[in-house]
Amino acid sequence: MNLVPLTQCNKGESVIVRTIDTKNKELKKRLYSLSIIPSSELLVAHISLAKQTYQIKNYSTLIALRQEEASHILVEKTA
Repeated sequence: MNLVPLTQCNKGESVIVRTIDTKNKELKKRLYSLSIIPSSELLVAHISLAKQTYQIKNYSTLIALRQEEASHILVEKTA
């Protein structure tokens, strides 16, 4: 299993969250409250030009994440 940070994914890629790699409890709690949890499926819907903001689709919800937040989400790319 090859894990990469969400920030290394491209627009349109589908991924599966494998782990949230942070000791920051507030960030982990925020991501969990947005249903970004291990085994959830995400779609990278949009990436800003400066790669500072990532828009991801989780179920039918679009969520905007800062680059700093997205870098802690380790995912596995799906085929």
